[in-house]
Amino acid sequence: MLCRLHEHHFQQWYFELRAGFNILFYGFGSKRRILTRFVTEYLGDAPVVVINGYFPTLTARHIFQKVLVEGLQLPSAGPPHLTDQLALIRDYFAQPDCPWPCLYLLIHNIDGPSLRSERMQNTLSQLAACSPHVHLIASIDHIQAPLLWDSVRLSQYQWVWHDLTTYDPYTAETSFENSLMVQRQEVSATGIQYVLASLTSNAKGVFRVLANYQIDIERSSGSTAGGNGLSYPTFYAKCREKFLASSDVAFRAQLTEFRDHKIIQSRKATDGNGDVLYIPLDVDTLMAILENMP
Repeated sequence: MLCRLHEHHFQQWYFELRAGFNILFYGFGSKRRILTRFVTEYLGDAPVVVINGYFPTLTARHIFQKVLVEGLQLPSAGPPHLTDQLALIRDYFAQPDCPWPCLYLLIHNIDGPSLRSERMQNTLSQLAACSPHVHLIASIDHIQAPLLWDSVRLSQYQWVWHDLTTYDPYTAETSFENSLMVQRQEVSATGIQYVLASLTSNAKGVFRVLANYQIDIERSSGSTAGGNGLSYPTFYAKCREKFLASSDVAFRAQLTEFRDHKIIQSRKATDGNGDVLYIPLDVDTLMAILENMP
């Protein structure tokens, strides 16, 4: 019954989007079903990119990959820097022969765990404001979600707020919790972020060295499972090069902090020569943590 009532507003929502506003939906219950129906019935004139903000390892790289490659059908995600990617989107719609009039971005749970950070909200608000041809349709469920946005971000988002109470169960939004691996990694990622927030800049740098190494080596091998690591001498040498450890004693003290929290673990090297130190998370989770690090 509620969904039928909401359907009567589809034409109004479409008008608001084409008038240059973005739409934010709040209220109790999952909004996926009704928003998917709205997108299917009214937004067929341009590409629609769907972002599931409730997924715990979502990163800015994933979002721009979907926007540029899946949405605008560009051959690659373009340059790595945010300003360059935003400029790419602006230039795309400035073409006289642009194939699409606009781009719709549907974000389920823009207040999700992976999107709440300052950096992610800064990225999304700039994406919303980068071109009048980019239109956002987003939902929130956390009661404190409006606290994510100051006056600057609100002016960039240009929200029109709508109550979209459905009382539908949050089946899709909580489905990842049924996976023990994802659930374990979400808890670990959250715990790591809390620990990192309390550490010195040098200790954070030590974590970043190992995380970046694992990301690079697993990308080059085509694996995303995690588990690659560094031997102690190599790890120590890399940190010495970056002036993150003044001595072997100081470096071991830093490692002890990470080991105590099970952030960095060790296992026997495959060749049997000593131990390998590694962070027990997959590539996507490591990238999400690095993106949220100060």
